[in-house]
Amino acid sequence: MLDIEELEDDCGPIKKKKASLIGKFKPTQTKKIRDANLLAVFLLAQGRNQEAKKLLVSYACNIPISEIYFERWEAACQAIVMLSLLYRGDSTNEADRLRRLVLNDEIFLTEGPKESLFFSLLKQYECELKNDAFELQKSELLSLYGQYYQIFAYYFLVGSEYNFKAEDIELAGEKCEEILCELNRLLV
Repeated sequence: MLDIEELEDDCGPIKKKKASLIGKFKPTQTKKIRDANLLAVFLLAQGRNQEAKKLLVSYACNIPISEIYFERWEAACQAIVMLSLLYRGDSTNEADRLRRLVLNDEIFLTEGPKESLFFSLLKQYECELKNDAFELQKSELLSLYGQYYQIFAYYFLVGSEYNFKAEDIELAGEKCEEILCELNRLLV
């Protein structure tokens, strides 16, 4: 089901993530969806946007979602957010369709005011990854950066729908870029 191409020049974490998914991915297993999402983030960090897009297209909109399985629902939303961002600037309406899908289902971070959640997560990111990074193993650090990328990508994509200030949306985008740069440095 997943469109994954094993390449000789893949770095260790990407090789490992691909190996864990090839032939083992099931769209009903939240852990595998999260692993595929993390692989997409790693590919984005290395500037391999087309490969990430191909991967996300192969599963993002094919995940059976149900409110009963909130974690799967949230992981599916994260994949759709990343895919929507990759479609931005295309001549198709796919980016907008995917964005509306995320907004209509209101899958992600549904509790509490969005803006206060954003700033709370921003503070948590600064503490967890800026101050405590030296205590984490490399695999934990890669995973945390990947998770924060997906969170900030969500706010960057839909912040305007929740009346975020333009500078806060821009801040979310800057955090996404910062995380991708840090991931790229860690992946080599």
